[in-house]
Amino acid sequence: MTSVLAPGLHDAHTTARVDRLSWATAGLPLAHELHHARARTAALDAVVCRIEIEGVTGIAEVRGNAAYGTGENTADVVSALSLARATGTVGERHASLSRRSRLAALALDLAAWDARARAAGLPLAVFLSGPVRGSIDTHGQIPFGTVADAEARASALTSDGLGRLKIRVGGPDVALDVARVRAARSVAGEAVDISVDANGAWDAEHAIDASRALASLGVVWVEQPTPDLEGLSAVRADGAVRVRADEATHDVEDLRLLGGVVDGVHLKLEKSGSFAALDAAVAAAEDVGLDVAVGQFDQGRLGCAATLHCAVALGFTTAEVWGFADVSRDIAGVLERRGPGVPLPSGPGLGVDLLTPLDWTSAR
Repeated sequence: MTSVLAPGLHDAHTTARVDRLSWATAGLPLAHELHHARARTAALDAVVCRIEIEGVTGIAEVRGNAAYGTGENTADVVSALSLARATGTVGERHASLSRRSRLAALALDLAAWDARARAAGLPLAVFLSGPVRGSIDTHGQIPFGTVADAEARASALTSDGLGRLKIRVGGPDVALDVARVRAARSVAGEAVDISVDANGAWDAEHAIDASRALASLGVVWVEQPTPDLEGLSAVRADGAVRVRADEATHDVEDLRLLGGVVDGVHLKLEKSGSFAALDAAVAAAEDVGLDVAVGQFDQGRLGCAATLHCAVALGFTTAEVWGFADVSRDIAGVLERRGPGVPLPSGPGLGVDLLTPLDWTSAR
């Protein structure tokens, strides 16, 4: 897969002038606790960026309480935005924000793309790459819990039409992790694609033992089984289950190090800092022979819509855009899952609008 972002389109984006910049924060309560080896929370912190370009407003959302994967928290993002200037080109504002917060820079970048696609009257994916598929398949997520919890959640998700599951593993009891996966498989059936994500919680010995047990259950990927490259390489060399890196990759330089160490990578806008950087990362990963998955940290509908549009524009048929499904009270609407997939919103830009008034702070 080569770059989809035409140079002219990128140049027009970076030289577009920002006339107004503001931001707000909101808590998004979850119906089910987000719980894995590196996080446990009952709510998501949303930081929403709003900009105006030639009279058209664009908005975007990033998640603040995912420091385990981004290295930043909500205060870091807000602090960077509070020091930003209100006006200037998108490129100037993005470069300035990037020096303080990759997430703040991403929020501005996505809000600018939203504004420009809205001005053109096109969904963002179409604005970026022309005619696109109308939906993308996603997965259902099973967090930490009991064996019974895993069985019940797998049953509900697959009965609702999902054909892919990701199960959080990496707890202190490897046998419990394996039992939870076995329970999910027992109700999901053999046709369902099951992956596991350890979020770097295991050492190589435990990861290899777990992978061998998980292989017998038809697990297709183990994501970030260890935190270090040496451990990832050892798990891959054992060959029981294909290995995907997530937390171990943030930019193109990381991807070059991962070639031959893992089988695939999980790339995210939040780790890239812009759509252009994600586009380049996809191309770089494929250049070194890595299978590429695109996803996001659990977010509200506005944040997930950005990943959905970008993944579709990049030509992916599957992506992890499940994160909004457990948000019990969102600030934005429209985006919903139907069966195994999430349809692309038909409206201009991200196609997702705010439902709730926010307390905006304006840049200088």
